[in-house]
Amino acid sequence: MRTGFVILLIIFTIAVIQPSVNSQENHVPSVAEATTGLPRLLDLGAGKCIPCQKMAPILEQMEKDFHKVLTVQFIDVWKSENRQTALDLGIESIPTQIFYDESGKELWRHVGFISRQDMLAKWQELGYRFNDTVNDAFRESSSESAGKSSLEEGTSGATAEVTPKSEVRAKSNSAGN
Repeated sequence: MRTGFVILLIIFTIAVIQPSVNSQENHVPSVAEATTGLPRLLDLGAGKCIPCQKMAPILEQMEKDFHKVLTVQFIDVWKSENRQTALDLGIESIPTQIFYDESGKELWRHVGFISRQDMLAKWQELGYRFNDTVNDAFRESSSESAGKSSLEEGTSGATAEVTPKSEVRAKSNSAGN
């Protein structure tokens, strides 16, 4: 009897404290969302901002193309429920894009319009490669271990080989000799 009561109490507690589901546009990001195991592109802007409007279709397409390997999120900072988020993130001008790694660490931020090509180039500079044609992405290994590792991602079943940077350096040094 007592065990049944405890189980009911746990179920009731979970049902009461379960967070409500908001739309992506109105939802304030949390640290937990930034640590879903995927890198994240957070775009802070407004629906009436001209550069933000120009970026909207680019971000929507990136979200469609890379949904399995990159989280893309837009927050309208002119909406009252999102103003505190803008303050917390130190947003001074829009649009602002913030790049996070898969653990939620901020890697880079940019203010103003940025093209898809420039965003993908920046991700690559940060160690991420997103393949436009096969919806495949991976982070280059910085491991010092020998050999190659394979990562299977995306929907194409393509395999990407990652060569540790130490091995690449050794090959380039020996090629010059």
